[in-house]
Amino acid sequence: MQISQFSTLYFYSFTIQSFQIYPLKFINHQLKKSQT
Repeated sequence: MQISQFSTLYFYSFTIQSFQIYPLKFINHQLKKSQT
C-alpha cells in the first residue's frame, strides 16, 4: 500500500517536473527569437 502510494507520488512529481521544464525551454526559445 505504502509502496504504491510512494511510486505514484514519485511518478507525479517526475511528470510535473518535465511539464515545468518544457514550457521553460519553449519560453526561453521564444524570448531569444524576439530579441534578435
